Amino acid sequence: MPTGPVPAPAPSADPDPFELPGGPRGVLLLHGFTGTPFELRALGERLAAEGYRVSAPLLPGHGLTPAAMQATGPADWLAGAARGLDGLRARCERVAVVGLSLGSLLAIELAASRPADVAAVGLLATPYWPAPRLAALLLLYGFTPAARLWPEFPKPAGHDEVLDPAQKGRNPAYPVLPMLAGRKLRGHIRRVRGLVPRVRCPALVIHGQQDRLVLPAGARRLARRLGSARVWQRYLPGSAHLVTLDRERAALEDCVAAFLGEVM
Repeated sequence: MPTGPVPAPAPSADPDPFELPGGPRGVLLLHGFTGTPFELRALGERLAAEGYRVSAPLLPGHGLTPAAMQATGPADWLAGAARGLDGLRARCERVAVVGLSLGSLLAIELAASRPADVAAVGLLATPYWPAPRLAALLLLYGFTPAARLWPEFPKPAGHDEVLDPAQKGRNPAYPVLPMLAGRKLRGHIRRVRGLVPRVRCPALVIHGQQDRLVLPAGARRLARRLGSARVWQRYLPGSAHLVTLDRERAALEDCVAAFLGEVM
């Protein structure tokens, strides 16, 4: 039997919203479903170093308890994102919206409904095409009493959100899926798909090739359906769903900074 010290788990990190000062160009960062602004902290610091004013709000129902999230839904999350956009627009000449997972759905909604306020979008790990196992889970909870009987469901095994061992256990996201909120997500994904052609601003699509929650093929389909005249794409071969935390996060940050530097 092996002996020796057992490595301590990596400490979790700050889940709080953050604001970073900068110049007249702003970037709104929107985190994922069950996540927190921690998922975007390193990217925010990189963009602030490039001279952008950065805002990363905590979406309603997040950063509290899974039970608190059950009472929220897409309208609440969009309202939280819109408040963040309003705050930046009051202080910045131009604003880009960069979202991760759920945050990218909200970025699409903001760009489609408020084209005068959104100069560019970054769509990271967009759940345009959920993997079959996740799609089946959302379907089960959407059309059966399962969500009332088992309101919290362990995150699916084998669908590691991040592959970098240094990042495992650090993300202060909920460890379960709050399924009363999750079943609303299924309809939200379908509705946002219909808005994609209305996004006309420059767009960046980034996806991890090892993503087992939402398929990379969906990101390519998303890129083809965008109404934008300028669409950048980047696929990270060694990253899973949480691309902003995973092994190629430095390459992702370089790509986002280069994109914004060109279009903003």
